[in-house]
Amino acid sequence: MLLLIVIIALALVILPVNVNADRVFLWLTVLTVIGAIVGAYVLAIRSGMQHAKRGMVFVLMDKEIIRKRDGWPDDKIAFAEINALYDGPDALVIESTDPVRRIYVPKEVNRLAEIRTELAEHHPFSTQARPPRAKLSGTGLVLLIVNILSWIAIVVIFYKATRPR
Repeated sequence: MLLLIVIIALALVILPVNVNADRVFLWLTVLTVIGAIVGAYVLAIRSGMQHAKRGMVFVLMDKEIIRKRDGWPDDKIAFAEINALYDGPDALVIESTDPVRRIYVPKEVNRLAEIRTELAEHHPFSTQARPPRAKLSGTGLVLLIVNILSWIAIVVIFYKATRPR
């Protein structure tokens, strides 16, 4: 959001003095509304992720770990099926021999130490985490889109302000 404000301020400094003030304020209003909408989406996504993390329950049975979530089927990985066990950036990751099945245990989970101890008895922890995948996070994607839209708006404002009438 700060980047958007800085870009708008730079655009206003670069624009010629004879620019119609109504148009500038119209564009500033449009960009402010877009920024507010994007900001609301970012906050909603973060709130949803926190809600999802709070709604997870992890159960250690004799031969498996189960992740229970409201409205979703239970995810189960038997201790014999564990292929890798490592600490990710913000979660303990349990990978199954089936490459699609993974359970992420967020670091905010109560009694995470007990889960780690039990799992370590059945499978050793990997000494290093898997290399991060080349993906753009949700926040990064939103910032990229806002940045692109800001530059497009600056170009349009500059073009409309400098074209002959």
